Amino acid sequence: MSAFDDEYDRMISDIEELQTSTIRNEPIKLHLILSVEEARWVSSRIYEDVERGIFTAEFQIKQSAHSLDMGIALGVVVGAAVTTIVQRSTNYLLDELKDFLTRKKKRRIRTKEKNRKMS
Repeated sequence: MSAFDDEYDRMISDIEELQTSTIRNEPIKLHLILSVEEARWVSSRIYEDVERGIFTAEFQIKQSAHSLDMGIALGVVVGAAVTTIVQRSTNYLLDELKDFLTRKKKRRIRTKEKNRKMS
């Protein structure tokens, strides 16, 4: 397994840990290292909820040669409807991010195995 695969595992584990946390008074902080394509999907998905008025989002992005290092802080909008709705939206967003990262990791592994067989 490569360092990049380990990074996917860390990101997925971090999201799972956030999902089990019940405290939502502080911003949800995510640290993701993604390709440009992956970062584009993640940021557009988060902005959907920002536009709905559920979250505020603060991004810190550092670009390297082949990836983007993203720090994301999601805050609940003050006065957002009912707490259970915010909780469901948060869990739904985290589920989507976890599923997305899991699919990307599996695709990378399949591509590696396919390339290994061809060489």
